[in-house]
Amino acid sequence: MWPRSQRRRGYAGLESAAELRPLGLKPVNGVETCKSPGNVKPRRRRTIDDNEGWGARLAHTHVLFLTTLSPPLDFTMPMLLEGSCHCRAIKYTVESNTPVPYQLCQCSICRKTGGYTGSVNIMGNNPTLKVIRGKDKMKEYTPAMAFDKNDHPTRKTTSIRTFCGDCSAMLWNWHPEWPDWIYPLASSIDSDLPTFPKGVDGIAIKRDSCPAYVPIPAGFKSYEGYGPGAGIETK
Repeated sequence: MWPRSQRRRGYAGLESAAELRPLGLKPVNGVETCKSPGNVKPRRRRTIDDNEGWGARLAHTHVLFLTTLSPPLDFTMPMLLEGSCHCRAIKYTVESNTPVPYQLCQCSICRKTGGYTGSVNIMGNNPTLKVIRGKDKMKEYTPAMAFDKNDHPTRKTTSIRTFCGDCSAMLWNWHPEWPDWIYPLASSIDSDLPTFPKGVDGIAIKRDSCPAYVPIPAGFKSYEGYGPGAGIETK
């Protein structure tokens, strides 16, 4: 159940994150491993109610944000999103219960791969991901977390970023520890995404790895680390 402080009347009566649980969940410590997004084969259902540390906190950071709005936004029915790369060689669809593009990550990875100020990801239900075309154009990158003096990676994250091999546009981020969720970049979404209600602030995270000259968008709250949730590239 949601903690009492996070329950909000009007959020379609939801008090359990299990009610937002996508189908086809997969255990973290199972024998089977999911090798690619959109191909999850469950052994048992794993829910946010298991409360298993950072993964649980991360997966519903977006949901918790929505429940704090006044009035709360009702995304209990998933929204079908259409996305593509810049050259349109790759097109995909994915369903999302939390499509508000509210969180800007300004870590070094997001700034190097996504642009000057960083990148905004939204949360999608991985079992609903469908690549309409361009699978042969898809490339994957596992970011380095640290380098030696010769610029050789000494530590890598286990998250995987998918991008177009032709135009280099980033498409989504995914982590095998939480295979039931996928994080499309808002910049790759062609559908109209929900806008912020009046008076609601966005969030800028990972300012501790961001040069001072990189701005914080007007009206955004900023956090030195990951703020109210966890990050999927912390290990």
